[in-house]
Amino acid sequence: MPVKMEQVTHVYMEGGPFESTALLDVNLEIQDGEFIGLIGHTGSGKSTLIQHLNGLLLPTQGTVIVNEMRIEKNSKDLKPLRQQVGLVFQYPEQQLFEETVGKDIAYGPKNLGLSGEDIDFRVKEAAELVGLPFEEVKDRSPFELSGGQRRRVAIAGVLAMHPTILILDEPTAGLDPRGRDEVLNGIRVLHEKNGYTIILVSHSMEDIARLVDRIVVMNKGRVVLTGSPREIFTHAEELESMGLGVPQITRLMKALRQKGMDVPVDIYTVEQAKEALIKVLGEKRHA
Repeated sequence: MPVKMEQVTHVYMEGGPFESTALLDVNLEIQDGEFIGLIGHTGSGKSTLIQHLNGLLLPTQGTVIVNEMRIEKNSKDLKPLRQQVGLVFQYPEQQLFEETVGKDIAYGPKNLGLSGEDIDFRVKEAAELVGLPFEEVKDRSPFELSGGQRRRVAIAGVLAMHPTILILDEPTAGLDPRGRDEVLNGIRVLHEKNGYTIILVSHSMEDIARLVDRIVVMNKGRVVLTGSPREIFTHAEELESMGLGVPQITRLMKALRQKGMDVPVDIYTVEQAKEALIKVLGEKRHA
């Protein structure tokens, strides 16, 4: 089991006049190779939670266990943890600074003290993992690339560190539709072909529904729901009460049902809706 949180509480500015509890008694388990979608309204505790998984924040109370490494309030020497957990923040391309794509991806492995041959292998491997044509882009400035390509360069820089867990915080924020598709398809391939444990933070219910195995819902610093997309999106009213929603296609299918069309309402992707509608229309044609 790569990730376990046991009664984790985090308090910002503890004891001060602006004390604020961001996480409260969180218990969570993530299995090896799972693709998790983490959702919650702004201020629900999502960002605080993911920063505990690579030691950027330490728990005020409780324990975080990542690949058998225990992280508690006074933990030291967190470098091994950060090599295991790759964290990609929003707009990671803003942190690109090297003159070429190859050098930018190589920055992390160089800091690990690897040999030149090992670094070259990791850089090429990471670029290919995110779908970048390495030979075409390695000597180009990252700032000459499209938004989607720059985002993938930033993700490749994290992958070159060989993490076992990849956390992505709103990885498609600010991208155009083409860039969104490039990044999301790359993430899907990483999970399917390479078996990464992935935690995806997103406000897009459509992206979450299409990609993840399990959804974790946060509200007011607590984990309040967890389950498959099908299970979670049956709680539409509860989600809406927390400032969230369900995929638009789910709402459409419910509306069609209310209009008298015999369609299932536990639909949450366009592909599922297409199959259901073809079936219903086919049955009507042969009735």
